[in-house]
Amino acid sequence: VLYAQRPAAGAPALPWGLRHPTLAADYSVLARLSRAGFFTSRTWLASLATHAPALWQPAGVLQQATSEAEAAQFATIAQALGCPPLARWVEADEAAALLGVTPRRGGLWFAHGAAVAVAGLCRALLERPAVRVLTDVAAERLVRVGAAGAADAFWQVCDATGRVRAQAPVVVVANALDAPRLQGLRPAPLSAVRGRIKLIDAEPLRRLRA
Repeated sequence: VLYAQRPAAGAPALPWGLRHPTLAADYSVLARLSRAGFFTSRTWLASLATHAPALWQPAGVLQQATSEAEAAQFATIAQALGCPPLARWVEADEAAALLGVTPRRGGLWFAHGAAVAVAGLCRALLERPAVRVLTDVAAERLVRVGAAGAADAFWQVCDATGRVRAQAPVVVVANALDAPRLQGLRPAPLSAVRGRIKLIDAEPLRRLRA
């Protein structure tokens, strides 16, 4: 079992992440969940920014279409949703006015999108007085104590020796590919999707505003 010695040591350790929702023309469950998280996170970030103003840059996000086919798909989604406060389709010339640089194609413009310093956000959330952080502990098993739905039921987090390291009425499992094992969900395999980030020092991008 691999575990980190500090929070946000994996993908969240990247310098910045883009905050915008996933959209779907059929308004799927994933799209609704993403939309709810999008607006909820804005409230969180606004409250945390009073203590750590460098956590986010609320300048908007453009999801540029990568092909003409995707551009048509994005435009269809924006028209089907009909919700400009969330996202709207913009042509390349309008996108250029918003961004400060000229993109190859238009895309979905999220006016409330932002760039978020994810590792800093994790630290800010964990530094709250009610939070206790345990490091160098391998969580091997979750145990449900009490009947399902009972008001006094709770979860226990156990290590390899069976020792209870923490317990609470609610457990949020955020351990990526190890989640099925910890929860005993053998029939629900996960597949790793390789991510990538490029750090670019280019003079033309210094005009980038979003």
